[in-house]
Amino acid sequence: MKWHERHLHWIWVFGLVSAYVIMEVVGSIFEAQADLASYIVFIAVMLPVSAWVLRRKNRSLWWLLLMGWCSPLWLGHKSGFCFTERRRDKGGML
Repeated sequence: MKWHERHLHWIWVFGLVSAYVIMEVVGSIFEAQADLASYIVFIAVMLPVSAWVLRRKNRSLWWLLLMGWCSPLWLGHKSGFCFTERRRDKGGML
């Protein structure tokens, strides 16, 4: 399993930081309508990132409508996959 599949919360945080940086750049370009342009950029960046994280957590995309764009942070994994690894002891038991 790759890093981006194990650390879905960090992917979401990196998406948030990149959205903020892009918002600042777009806001400085479109000074007259900086608020509207920044909002559009934020939605355009965070909606796909949040949707991708929810899909990787085996959650429905309806959570975006119910809980907002920050729902991937407090929703856990729905799959039965466990991310921890067990080691066998000397007796062969798990």
